[in-house]
Amino acid sequence: MARLLNSLVQYQHQLVIGYFCLFALSRKFWIKTPGFFSVLLCATVAIVVLATAAYGLTIVLYLAFPNYFDHGQAIVASISWLWMQGHDLYPDWEAADVYGSVYGPILFLLNGIALQLNPTIFTSKVPGVLAFVVALAVMSVLIKKKTSNSIAWIFLFASLLMVFVPFHIYVYWNRPEPFLILVTALALIVAVRSPTSVAAVGVGILAGVAAGIKIHGFIYTIPAAVLVLVRIERLQSRLVMAIIASACAVGVALFSYLGTGASMEGYLRFLKVALRHGWSADQFFENLLFAFVLTAPIIGISIWRKRPLNPAQQGLLQASCISIAMLTVIGAKPGGGVYYFLPMVPNCIYGVAVLLESSEVRIREFTATIFICLFLAYCPSLIAYIQALRYVNKVAAQSELTQIGELRTYVESYPEGQIGISDQKHFSSYYYRTLSVFSGRPLRVDFSVWMDLAYAGVDEQYISRFIKACKVPVWILPLGAPFTMVNKYNNLPLLSEEFRQTFLSNYRQIMNGHSYQVWECNTKPHIGD
Repeated sequence: MARLLNSLVQYQHQLVIGYFCLFALSRKFWIKTPGFFSVLLCATVAIVVLATAAYGLTIVLYLAFPNYFDHGQAIVASISWLWMQGHDLYPDWEAADVYGSVYGPILFLLNGIALQLNPTIFTSKVPGVLAFVVALAVMSVLIKKKTSNSIAWIFLFASLLMVFVPFHIYVYWNRPEPFLILVTALALIVAVRSPTSVAAVGVGILAGVAAGIKIHGFIYTIPAAVLVLVRIERLQSRLVMAIIASACAVGVALFSYLGTGASMEGYLRFLKVALRHGWSADQFFENLLFAFVLTAPIIGISIWRKRPLNPAQQGLLQASCISIAMLTVIGAKPGGGVYYFLPMVPNCIYGVAVLLESSEVRIREFTATIFICLFLAYCPSLIAYIQALRYVNKVAAQSELTQIGELRTYVESYPEGQIGISDQKHFSSYYYRTLSVFSGRPLRVDFSVWMDLAYAGVDEQYISRFIKACKVPVWILPLGAPFTMVNKYNNLPLLSEEFRQTFLSNYRQIMNGHSYQVWECNTKPHIGD
């Protein structure tokens, strides 16, 4: 059973496309068999309720787990808090601390505000969850306005949730995706429910916010911007409004770098490194596959509808296709992936609603079909995800709490200590470096960030300086061989043998606990020796 579940999860995107094709080929059958589809509609409503409740359970289980599920979450939480405490957001790794990100200042501001209330791992998860929940509420309102049929509205909203299912925590973690999903949804509602001039300025501001979260974030607001511009009949007026909106976007994006410690120069330094990561053909083809999943319902409606598209519909669909094409390429870099498409999901679901609004296609039947295809393909992923979350909360949570208690003891006992890494097996224990940061300690080296820098060819000397002269007097490491972690980009050793030998020569182990070990500089006398 487990093997079958894993196989279905592995090919879930291909299954969506297959189910779409199957329903398309059998369309004449279920259109001419109303009794069959009436029963199917009733069953689908029940499935929607169960699927929605199950998805809500994943969020609860995610918040309940005392650790992170991704190394990037710890990066964002640490940097957000450091910035709020007056440290540089993008330090120069050649002379200062070694951390930073290609994410924009607005992401760290949003997470940092929450951490100001209570700097904990739980609190650091809340902003992403809130952003996602609010985005769902906004999309619910948008879809409701476009569908006169309540059943169709339920199916479309459930389809929106099902598209997010295979991405698990990606849609509500503290990294850019949930915030960009929210910005996209807000841009759509501003574009369609505000006067033209207000809409243009509003979408421009939101585009700037998106770019301040992630540099290519403005791409997700292109469909909303086009919806605003097509409302303007005169070409000259349309051009003026486009310039105003663009100016607002650029102004907001640049304004976000005016905060203390948020250096544009520092950000561009990290961005330049990211551009050295190259491009992955395998990732590109995976992106193409999911791009087709997003556009397949729109293609189907466009084929079956009899009325021609009006300018707004044409503009929305063309802009969405352009945005998806750009993301297919951008998301093909190592470390990228299909999750780059997540903020495009509101655009695509709204596109379906817009096309159905003035179509002869049976709205309830078509929206039910979309949901059924997505549910059949992604339900195994939802089941597997819930099982995994239940397991880690039931079995691993107590172990995590033990680690937290032990690490806090070491952090308090060695105020000059820094959290380092050991091997891949114990890498998740390194995520708890946020506890040291939250307690007011600096972050000399973020080894998760160093993965990106090392993969781009940045010289190791910039982190070796912290161990050569014992600049860091104490290192607190997870259990395992010190500094033997591999780089997730190429599975090669993250740090050289020379680095490890220098460490072993300059430091001695003074504590070996249940989850962590403590190494102290040889030149510093240890109490009790």
